[in-house]
Formats: sequence, structure tokens, C-alpha cells
Amino acid sequence: MKPEIIECKEVEYSIRLAMARYLGDKERIRKRALAYLVILRHCARAAHDLSEQKWTAVLNLESAARKAKKDGITCTLTKPRLDQMRTEAKKASEELANVGEKICNTLDLWQTAGAAFEDLCNFCNRDPEQVKADLGEEQIKDEPFSALTTVYNLDYKNPRDRGWIENRIDAPLTHALKEHLTWLMTHTEEGRKAAHEALNAVFPNIMENAMTLVVDEDGTRHLMDKDGEEVGIWEDEDDY
Repeated sequence: MKPEIIECKEVEYSIRLAMARYLGDKERIRKRALAYLVILRHCARAAHDLSEQKWTAVLNLESAARKAKKDGITCTLTKPRLDQMRTEAKKASEELANVGEKICNTLDLWQTAGAAFEDLCNFCNRDPEQVKADLGEEQIKDEPFSALTTVYNLDYKNPRDRGWIENRIDAPLTHALKEHLTWLMTHTEEGRKAAHEALNAVFPNIMENAMTLVVDEDGTRHLMDKDGEEVGIWEDEDDY
């Protein structure tokens, strides 16, 4: 589906869902929320592909610049070009995070309108019984759909099972929700605090003297100590 068509469909289906909510018809909300989620999956896939293209281009130019610098070659146009490319890549990531937020909200709306756990698994192309066996009944009991899908990456299937999320795997919901979660952890006080507490719980010995890098809305990188206090600004030595 072409990006222009996806964009138009996203607007169309969001309006349809809004009308159903205005009318208070739970059955209509449930059906239209599912239809909107299908469109949002297309949006997530397109946004993820664009983000990957942008960041890959940045990494390639950074690598070429480092190699040229080692060879004694300096190009004054490299840094402004990299700055422009990074800005474009950040915008693409923000758009993917924005889609992830819409998916989160719509998943929970769908659930409150009567969608069952089996419906969620079917939407994510998963066998409900297998998911229950993998996660356990208690893990999924009374959990919001947004949390289940984000934490357990329900639409992500990695045949290599390497233990981490691979961007090239076709899992648009996982990629969008992961980007939304990353945005929350780096751009909101609550998210930064939650991330810091999670790291403290998992890596107490390492985190005792560790510092974390937090990127704000302007792209400035802040070094934070174990108590979440800023200790300085991170600046690259390489100016390309």
C-alpha cells in the first residue's frame, strides 16, 4: 500500500472510530478499533522502514567519515550533512513512536469495548493457547492489551532466537511500541525514573557507579548519575 493511501486511510479510520466513541456503541467501537489497528499496522511498517533507511544512511556516512579522517582526508561539508541527516532520522523515529502511541491507546480501547485475549492473539498472528503456555495464565490475567503487546512483543517472531529484537524482522507492532517506550524513557520524567529503577533492580552492582545517557527533545545528551542527577553534557570528540 502506498504511503499516501496509508496516510489517508489512517485519517479516515480514526474519524470512524471517533464517531463510534461519540455514539457510545461498544460493538461498533470494537469493530472499528480493530479496523483502525489494521491500518495502524500498515502505518507502523511504513514508519519503521523509513526510520531504518534514515539511520542506516547516517551510520554509513559516519563510518565513511571516520575512515576518511584516518586517511588524513577532511571534508568541511560532512558535518552539516550529518547534522541534517540526523535531524531527518530523529523525525522518522518520532513518527514511529507516534504510531506506537496510537497503537497503545487503540489496543486498550479495543479491549474495553469487549475484545478478548484470543482476539488480540489472532490480530498478532499468534496461537492463543501457545501464548498462554509460554507466558502463564497469571502473567496475562487482567493485563491491558497495550502492556501485553509491548512487554511480550506478541507479533515478533525471530527464527534465529538470538535473544534481542532485530529490526529487519517484520514485526511492525513491536517496532512501533518499542520506539514509543524508548521515547517515554528518554523524554519524560516518569519514563526516565522508571528506566533508572529498572536498571537498578536488574544490575544493582553495575548501577552503583554507572552513569546513563539521556537525550532530550533538542538532541542534547545528558550524563546522569545513579541517583538520576545530571553530572554533565556528553559531547563527541569527532567533529568530522
